[in-house]
Amino acid sequence: MAQETFSSSEESTHDNILGEKKMIIVFFDSRGTMHKEFVPPGQTINHAFYKDVLERLRKRAQGVRKDIADD
Repeated sequence: MAQETFSSSEESTHDNILGEKKMIIVFFDSRGTMHKEFVPPGQTINHAFYKDVLERLRKRAQGVRKDIADD
C-alpha cells in the first residue's frame, strides 16, 4: 500500500516564523516506511515528477523488499 503524506505539523518553529512549508511523499506498508523523499520547494507535482518518484520507489523496493519488488 502506498500513501502520500504532506507535512504540516512537523515543521520547526524556525520554519513557521519564515513561513516556509515542506512537503514529503512517504510510501509504506504493514512492515513500515519503504521510501520517503522531500519535494523541492516550488516543484509542481505533475505526472512526470510522480513517475520519477515511483521509479525511485521501485528501485528502493528491489533493494530492501525483494519479496514485493516484482509486484
